[in-house]
Amino acid sequence: MPKVFVVNRSNDPVDCFISKYTSDGDDGWFTLPSQGSDTWNRGSGRELVAFRRPNSGENPPRAGKYVQIGGGKTITFHDFSKIDG
Repeated sequence: MPKVFVVNRSNDPVDCFISKYTSDGDDGWFTLPSQGSDTWNRGSGRELVAFRRPNSGENPPRAGKYVQIGGGKTITFHDFSKIDG
């Protein structure tokens, strides 16, 4: 199964969410520490990868992007205005 590898390159922790359009994964928010990373199993279609400040609920800032997973994908969060992948 393809994987989504998410890297937090910011100086602060950030919550990350990955949709589960392509598989039965967990679509809850997970906190990535500063300079930390985590991996999610997903299918090979499109998924939404989103970020927010930890424990901010519905309050901004939030940012995200749709990505084509293919055989696997790395997403790098730098800040709310720069997400690579």
